[in-house]
Amino acid sequence: MKRLQPTHRAPPILCTVATVLSIALPIQASDALHREDTLQKIEGFWETYCLRCHGAEKQKGGFRLDQLALEFENPLAAEKWGEVAFRIKSAEMPPPEESQPSAEEIGELVDFLTERIRESAAARMANRGRIESYRLSRKEYAHTVYDLLGVVYDVEAPGAFNEDPNWHGIRRVGALLSLSPSHVERYLQAADTIIASAFPDKETPPVSERKIVGKGKRQLLQLGEGWRFRLERPGHYKLRIHASGLPAFTGRTPHLSVWHEYHQRSYGGMDLVAAEDAPTTVEFDGLFPAGNYSVRNHARTLKHANGGISIFRNETISANSPLSSLTGRHRSRWTKVVDENGHPTVPTLLVDWIEIEGPLLTERTQAKRHDVIPAEIENESAQRNSLRGFA
Repeated sequence: MKRLQPTHRAPPILCTVATVLSIALPIQASDALHREDTLQKIEGFWETYCLRCHGAEKQKGGFRLDQLALEFENPLAAEKWGEVAFRIKSAEMPPPEESQPSAEEIGELVDFLTERIRESAAARMANRGRIESYRLSRKEYAHTVYDLLGVVYDVEAPGAFNEDPNWHGIRRVGALLSLSPSHVERYLQAADTIIASAFPDKETPPVSERKIVGKGKRQLLQLGEGWRFRLERPGHYKLRIHASGLPAFTGRTPHLSVWHEYHQRSYGGMDLVAAEDAPTTVEFDGLFPAGNYSVRNHARTLKHANGGISIFRNETISANSPLSSLTGRHRSRWTKVVDENGHPTVPTLLVDWIEIEGPLLTERTQAKRHDVIPAEIENESAQRNSLRGFA
């Protein structure tokens, strides 16, 4: 009786590798043959349809195709080949009066060029240097916080965040947006403030209040002058302002602006034209940081119609007397309000009141905060699911 000899088997992983190689090598050879065949067809395409106008003897449009090598690793060459593919695909080339390729020829050529351009672009991306990771800029952080939780966080408030480095007017240079221990400390403080605002222990209802200039009074605002008000909390507000806007005798209109005095920036504005006896109400609906504001006639100038005076009256006047009654030149640094014909010497605002409504909590903001804090706060799985919402 013949005894069976033990069989020595290769490890399974080697069998798998051998199988893959046995399949991959013929495929690679097949691909190489296919690409070589495609290159021959493309050369035939140039000879038949392109080189008569873009070859050695003639270069229409200053473009010579016979010297453009198929070197897609070069980004400049790849860009030119992309232009060639686009013009052929869009039927711009060859021109109508020339011999036309078939749809199959066009498809094969465009597919080849597109594939090579993409492959080379991917190779260049893979060979580039390390990408510098950097923190968010202050504005990016503020926008991100609002997108995630609907909280208006003033990143420019005193003591909030370090100022972003400025490189020739650009504040998003990755190499400069480094992270220091002071940044981490301020991020932690900001997180406490943001969470307390998004999930307060006690809900504070929005306020709706109207601040008036005074009974029977209007605030006279010439260029650069303002009437103050304050927002105690940041958030989404609706501001309604009742005012008249009187153009200067030159025709220039006043520009009403909601001006933040600390940030020295407008958070809303518009050119306003409304007759003195027919004031209008304008509304600004948006996101406002806390702080002192002014309803401002936004355009200080040193060269106005009255001769270069930069400080004007900025006072309350009677609502019962027309502006044209304020004639004549006034003492000290005060300027003329109207000319001899009763027309304002500069663009002028007459403000009656401002109405403040907010901070508003919209359904969209409430939806952002829904399920952020899991019901089972000690459940690790629930915590992970909640954090995925911030990814």
